Amino acid sequence: MSFPLPLLSILVPARNEEQCIEGCIRSLLMQDYEQLEVLVLDDQSTDATTTIVEQVLVELPENQKGRLRLLHGENLPSGWIGKNFACHQLALHARGSYLLFTDADTIHKPDMARAVIDCMYRFNAQLLTAQPGHLMQSAGERLVVPLLNFTILTLLPVALISRRPEPSLATGNGQLLCFERQAYEKIGGHAGVKGRILEDVLLARATKFAGFRMVFVDAQDLVCCRMYRSFAEVWAGFSKNLFALYSYSLPLALFALILNLALFVLPLALILTAPFTGLSFTAVLLALFAYLLPVGMRILLTLRFPHS
Repeated sequence: MSFPLPLLSILVPARNEEQCIEGCIRSLLMQDYEQLEVLVLDDQSTDATTTIVEQVLVELPENQKGRLRLLHGENLPSGWIGKNFACHQLALHARGSYLLFTDADTIHKPDMARAVIDCMYRFNAQLLTAQPGHLMQSAGERLVVPLLNFTILTLLPVALISRRPEPSLATGNGQLLCFERQAYEKIGGHAGVKGRILEDVLLARATKFAGFRMVFVDAQDLVCCRMYRSFAEVWAGFSKNLFALYSYSLPLALFALILNLALFVLPLALILTAPFTGLSFTAVLLALFAYLLPVGMRILLTLRFPHS
């Protein structure tokens, strides 16, 4: 990039993140982007999150200490969700003309920040969001987490998200959400979605509604995260967000449930029960085709988005 680099504020809300916060911070401090500050807000953690961040601060060379700031979160006001309030506080303390929100369970390659700013300048975008790579170790993670990519790429017209202005063609991912500051403030920031789950998606829609441009990119080579560490965490995380994904609409959620059962369960059930139901050979072949189609899609996505 030949233009003067804007100051980028990387904002990390953290609550009880002792297992991952150090790796996240150190990866952010290794960015090859000079005009950068990293702000971590400890949202009243009850574990060693603050101690770990303070230790990283102590170990930084004197000429690097200004790059990292540790903030302590205020008490949660009525009507706010914890993460949204943490992000709101971070934005208030940030000095940058670009605000990059990321989660504490992410790890960033050294060229992440430079690539993000370069992409936003190239496409004249006021918001960039991305699909990161996923780190998985347990069987439950490997079974369920890849369905995120499957859901996004089968339910969303991804090619249109960056090309069309309609708010309905918008999505956001809080693991990497970078705003031009003026646009963030004009749409109301996190205060505008203070009590809402899936705030990242709502902020993306608000960005387009205000007439700004957003881009959605594949960042698996720049950012990776481990969202959950057990099947219990996977279940809790998906249970919390799934209904919100369908805009809290019971008919829409039921339709999605029936559609998924018809696509993924019914064909296999027909094949397995064919010897007992007298299903015709042609019907079995059709059921087999219907079953192999989504399986093939899942295989293609696994090859396109390999997971550790």
